[in-house]
Amino acid sequence: MLGKLMKYEIKGTARLLLPVYAALLAMTLINKIFLSINSEATGFIMTTGISMALYVCIIIALVVMTFIVIIQRFYKNLMTDEGYLMFTLPVPTWQQIVSKLVIALMWTFVCGIVIMLSIMILAIDGASLQYMGEFFQELGRAFNSPEGGQAALILIELFILMIVGVCCNVLQVYTSISVGQLFGKHKVIGAFVTYIAINIILQIIFTVMTVSFALTSDTSMLNAFFNNMDPVTAVNWMLNIGTLGNLILSAIYFAVTNYILKNKLNLE
Repeated sequence: MLGKLMKYEIKGTARLLLPVYAALLAMTLINKIFLSINSEATGFIMTTGISMALYVCIIIALVVMTFIVIIQRFYKNLMTDEGYLMFTLPVPTWQQIVSKLVIALMWTFVCGIVIMLSIMILAIDGASLQYMGEFFQELGRAFNSPEGGQAALILIELFILMIVGVCCNVLQVYTSISVGQLFGKHKVIGAFVTYIAINIILQIIFTVMTVSFALTSDTSMLNAFFNNMDPVTAVNWMLNIGTLGNLILSAIYFAVTNYILKNKLNLE
């Protein structure tokens, strides 16, 4: 059933986002043609400038639209009249959340990949392709070197951190919306207030932990610990700590959202 929910979610989001992707592709090709033409005519330069400005606007619109669709799908499907239908399905509440989270994660990465590919299409020419080939050759040699395993590990850890970080941010929004619906007729305001409150609380906790750690820790032991640590190990520590922190927050957000939707849902 989770697969069917995800398929339904993809259909619901694709019809909103694909037109923006198509517009970005069209503007990428148009600007690529303009940039390949060598002309110093004033009218052509102005047209190219306007076209590039539209291209940047579409990229911004794509990022904003992706974020809005992620929020809108969760709120509209589960917090409005559509919620009556969604929660009559023989599906556990957690699967409703997971289906939307996975598709939100998918569109976030698709958005980033499409934007990077679009910029690469504009930037790459014959000389760039040659340099890119040389770059990948050097990259292959680097990964085959004795230190290549460490570099690969860092890239994998960074990728995991990105995935967990996106999930954490999306779940924070879901939690804010879920808590917001407890505010009765002021659900949207409640969601905004909750989101701001969560960020303030996290900042306070982080500050208190940092100050407490600095005041209570043995400075000489810390200096000895970090001085004996090589840069690669230090990076591994930072990435893993970041991943662990985001995982803990994600678990809390998920548990709160699941509890509210399962036991405290108010669709009126």
